[in-house]
Amino acid sequence: MKKLLLVFFLLFGGSTSISADSIKENKKACEAGNMIGCANLGIAYAAGKGITQNYSKAVKYFSEACEGGDGAGCSLLGTMYEDGKGVKQSYSKAINYLSKGCNLGDQGGCNNLANAYRYGEGVKQNYSKAINLYKEVCNKGLSTGCYNLGRMYDNGEGIKKNNSKAVKYLSKACNLGHGLSCLGTALKYAKGEGVKKNVSKSIQYFTKACNRGVPYGCTMNGIFYYHGSGVKRNLSKAKKFSMEACIKGDGMGCYHVGVQYKNGEGVKKDLFKAKQYFRKACDLNEKDGCMAYKKIK
Repeated sequence: MKKLLLVFFLLFGGSTSISADSIKENKKACEAGNMIGCANLGIAYAAGKGITQNYSKAVKYFSEACEGGDGAGCSLLGTMYEDGKGVKQSYSKAINYLSKGCNLGDQGGCNNLANAYRYGEGVKQNYSKAINLYKEVCNKGLSTGCYNLGRMYDNGEGIKKNNSKAVKYLSKACNLGHGLSCLGTALKYAKGEGVKKNVSKSIQYFTKACNRGVPYGCTMNGIFYYHGSGVKRNLSKAKKFSMEACIKGDGMGCYHVGVQYKNGEGVKKDLFKAKQYFRKACDLNEKDGCMAYKKIK
């Protein structure tokens, strides 16, 4: 049998559609008692990928999966109650299903349950329980659990602020593929918080953040290479990273590309292109871009 499990984040956050064959395959599997197939059908209906979005049907299939002992189905049903999609919003029911999913071994459910305890949604706020759950899922390889734990240590949220532990968990999350954690780790190395200041390592982590879809990581590398801060000045690399940031929607990246075209640094001077990038930066709410755009006649 082909692997039935679908990639959850693609369904909800990506543009990839689910083929009609995949829908049929999961429906057949669900009818045969395969609870993963039921959960996948619920995901498809919730996301509206390859099938008309229908939250009520999503709830139906998540419920069936959960009743059949599938932890992910229970956790996903909990998120539907949390958001009030296809059902009347209910934090208490959300907690019930997230707890059930977590107890059945679904790490995403445990992470969301930790979020509930952290923010006091549907349960009395309990930082200790949140931290323990985050540690549990982090140790089992869930990057978001490590990230959340790192942020709590970073902010001193319900626990004594500890920069070294923040770096420990953020870097672990980064190595597990979490882009924002790479950015957080890079900033720690850049500032020397919890670790010895190290621009080289900072650039490495900014690059990881950039490659994992966090545009500010690209922007920061562009700035380092443009100014030669802790690295040999390289205007070609500066433009490369700034351009990548701009393409990914970071106004500061667009602004820095404009600066290089305006000054003819690493590129042929071109005021028309400079104005284009300043305008794009301005459209992305970068104030320096707006000011620079107005100055070019």
